[in-house]
Amino acid sequence: EVSDEEEERPLSDADKWYGPDSKRKALENLVYYSVLIFVVPLAAMYLSYQFFFIDYLHYSTDDAALYSGLVAATIVYLVMVCFVIEAYKEEKEAENEK
Repeated sequence: EVSDEEEERPLSDADKWYGPDSKRKALENLVYYSVLIFVVPLAAMYLSYQFFFIDYLHYSTDDAALYSGLVAATIVYLVMVCFVIEAYKEEKEAENEK
């Protein structure tokens, strides 16, 4: 049952705009993009270093490390842009539902 204190508590702006579903979705996206921003750049750095820059293009290990690091940094920025776009879409959906 709901206590008297919970019934009388006024709704904040966040409670009016964002229900439990949108808060859950936001948390899921945060966890998803956090894992993505950690795993994908590391995997891309390793794979591009070993198989593209070393094995395919025959770069020196120093050059291969530099370029694979640039690949990983670029992917980090791309994942961050995707996260911002997703967050913006969620904000617009919340505004349209209000």
